[in-house]
Amino acid sequence: MCWVQLPPLGQLPLLEYLVLRNMHGVRQIGQEFYGNGDTKGFPKLEEIVFDGMPNWEKWSGIEDGSLLPCLTRLHIAKCPKLQEAPLLNATPRVEMEIKSDSLPISRLFDSLMASASYLILLVSCYSFLSNLNTDQLSHVEEMNLKNCADPMPACGFVRLSSLKMLRISNCSVLLSSISAEPDEDHDTCFFPQSLCHLEIVDCNIHSSLLPRYFQGLTHLSTLFIDSCDSMNLLSLSYGPHHLTALETITIKDCLDLASLDGFENLVALRKLVVADCNNFCSLPADLNAVRTLNTLAIFGCPKMKFLPQNGIPASVQIILLSRLHPELDRQLQRREGIEWNKIVHVPEKKLEVELNDLLIMFPTNSS
Repeated sequence: MCWVQLPPLGQLPLLEYLVLRNMHGVRQIGQEFYGNGDTKGFPKLEEIVFDGMPNWEKWSGIEDGSLLPCLTRLHIAKCPKLQEAPLLNATPRVEMEIKSDSLPISRLFDSLMASASYLILLVSCYSFLSNLNTDQLSHVEEMNLKNCADPMPACGFVRLSSLKMLRISNCSVLLSSISAEPDEDHDTCFFPQSLCHLEIVDCNIHSSLLPRYFQGLTHLSTLFIDSCDSMNLLSLSYGPHHLTALETITIKDCLDLASLDGFENLVALRKLVVADCNNFCSLPADLNAVRTLNTLAIFGCPKMKFLPQNGIPASVQIILLSRLHPELDRQLQRREGIEWNKIVHVPEKKLEVELNDLLIMFPTNSS
């Protein structure tokens, strides 16, 4: 689109959703865009997307402050020259998407935070972390990091002190570039204590480094690991004061994963899912010590021959066991024998995976 100036779309009284994409000629947005008269400033607009505006530098507000009063979502992508955003009349969820190697101007983050109720950073570029000033991102609450070839920054992400949700996808070096032992010159933690939700997908992670990843995550409630083939053991034994808020663990398509252990201090764990891990054969021996576990699902793990010797926690209300070792599957289907007796107390037992089960186990699509 070759427009240099945008039309007065702010005068459309019922407009609720607007996408502006590939407007290469636009350098500034202001009053001409919002309109004049009784109806102006997008009175009903709920979502607006600015995408692919490489020359956009200035975004000014409206004199009486009545700009975007109903806005709930603001998405900005590939606008590297934008310097700052105006003060809005609403407090939207703000998404900043970065697909180039240059970080947006720091003033833009500050101005967005003046209006944002929740700030999300979506990063998909080859090199981003090497020049990252983490202090600049202290207000970011959610970050999706994808296709990044950089190693872990020296201080990790601990300075992102507001970060609650972190998704790391297809970052081959990031999680394998740290040493198993902490460096005297840097913090022993790599993620901030504020983190509640951590997803790791298609990354090169080693079992020996897991204690470094999870160090100090006392607020982490959800852990999702998918397609991380180099991890052969997931051990969560880091002492009684770590991972005490962890409620859900989901592991899928980790082909080398053989076993789990160190569950004795997971005092909040409610759901454990292991799916399609071809070499998985062993649940934690101390699983019975988890008194809060409500849902246990293990399926698509053809080498798993036995359930834990000490059995399944009495707290479990739902158990799904399917496509395991043929001997274990046969015994469970016959509803008799040593392994069946370990789950006989569970009120709801499922031995086949149905579509509804998958929707419950994987309620969101990981990025």
